[in-house]
Amino acid sequence: RRQRQMCIRDSLTQHKTKGAEFDNVLVILDNGRWNNYNFEKLFTASIDELHESVVQRTRKIFYVCCTRTKEKLAVYYHKPTAAVLAKARELFGIHNVIEIPKN
Repeated sequence: RRQRQMCIRDSLTQHKTKGAEFDNVLVILDNGRWNNYNFEKLFTASIDELHESVVQRTRKIFYVCCTRTKEKLAVYYHKPTAAVLAKARELFGIHNVIEIPKN
């Protein structure tokens, strides 16, 4: 029971993290069926699209998630497009973006 409580306490959704800090943070980006956010546009939005409310909401929630870490940050994006990977390399550095090989 104690292990389960620790696991639940240390696993938070994006909306519950404001103000909290953690040594290690894993951010999982997945559009799923959630139309309030568009994580692909986070990396591929054109200049005109940057002002769309969905892009602004997505940027804000990504910022909140990434700034919760004190030590190590990992961002996982399921099935990124080539454009997403290229922008991620530009933003985070080529050595900080690792493509996970498909089996």
